[in-house]
Amino acid sequence: MKYIKYTMVLLAFVYWLVPVYLRALPGWLNSGIYHGIPLLYLLCNFRRVQCLMKGIKKEYLGISFSFFVAAIIWAFCTIAYNNTDDYSYFMKIFTVFRSMYINVFLLLLAEDTLRDKSILETFGVFYSGAIAICVLFTVLTLLFPNVRENYILMINQPDLPSLLEDEMYITRFSVGGFAGYNQTILASIGGMLSYYLISRKIYIGFPLLLVSLLGNLFYGRIGVILSLVAIAVLMIKTLQFSTIAWQVGGIVIAFSFVYVFLGFFDNPMFDAWKLWLMQPIEGFIQGLQYGQLTFGSSGDKLVYGMYFMPDDSTILLGDGRYENVDGSYYMHTDAGYMRIILYFGVIGAMWIYGSYLALTAFALQNLRGNKVGNYLIMALGICFFVAEYKGDAYPIFFGIVMALGLCGNGEEGEFCQR
Repeated sequence: MKYIKYTMVLLAFVYWLVPVYLRALPGWLNSGIYHGIPLLYLLCNFRRVQCLMKGIKKEYLGISFSFFVAAIIWAFCTIAYNNTDDYSYFMKIFTVFRSMYINVFLLLLAEDTLRDKSILETFGVFYSGAIAICVLFTVLTLLFPNVRENYILMINQPDLPSLLEDEMYITRFSVGGFAGYNQTILASIGGMLSYYLISRKIYIGFPLLLVSLLGNLFYGRIGVILSLVAIAVLMIKTLQFSTIAWQVGGIVIAFSFVYVFLGFFDNPMFDAWKLWLMQPIEGFIQGLQYGQLTFGSSGDKLVYGMYFMPDDSTILLGDGRYENVDGSYYMHTDAGYMRIILYFGVIGAMWIYGSYLALTAFALQNLRGNKVGNYLIMALGICFFVAEYKGDAYPIFFGIVMALGLCGNGEEGEFCQR
């Protein structure tokens, strides 16, 4: 019976980390299930939420919330100042709160399941396990294209076939449909939590780490950078050189095996994927031969096309625009720092980033007795600002740090009973 419970909780993690909207259900019902169930669960288990909050220091949490409210107020101000009536950014603000309450909801589900481990270990097992399911589903659809074709007919994502037309995007498909920037960040976080499990001698973390890294290779190259940065921080801060050597060696051997395995498939789509994967490295090497700095076509587009110098008024106050009338990105840039500055300037950006830093301080303070947990939070902080250079997926980081901050109350195995 307990294994059925484990399976259900794991599938809940999959669904609420990577939402699946079914075509058979109306849109309002899909949204109602995804948003309503976590809120209802938290309401019905409010005492358990209070239990998690009991005994932890909330000063920085209050500061984080205050900064975020200030960002919302400033968003109204910049709209009024620029007279734009563009309220599309408020959906992004909403996703921050959604990410936070969904992660707390998942934390409660995990906390009530594996009671022989600390809250953070339990949360890490289910989170990284859910990411592994998503990545393995991608592998399944690559090996059996009919599975993908039939699955596409089930999910409510009308533009999905056109998104997957590019052969280099053949691997960007998972449980929720198209898998890109957000999914590679989730895979990076799964990798960090997997490494945390390894540090606590929970060795299922090692295969979960490898699968998470494979997800980075599938969904977005920026995730590879995030994972390598985070793992480097955790390795240097927590392990001895000999341990680092065998772990790095194990990762290299495992991925060498995967590369050789894929070489047996005479499939032009795999070749296109490998070309996409190596494009930044090859572009960088070729650029050096001609005395140029290049990162491949997409890398150059980000570095040289998505970043530009706005005028002084925009830098300070923003233009009050997040999207164009046709729904495309304002000024046609999807770089995270640019989008937030173009919308409400450096002042608004300071409120958002200040809110995240305060939330990070909240997590660090409550995990102060957990050395590796503290380094995990630090690694997430670094990855947050690296990821912002590429896109604006910061709600994901708010959600995971909020959940980890609440893990400090059960680090010694004391759980909140129903």
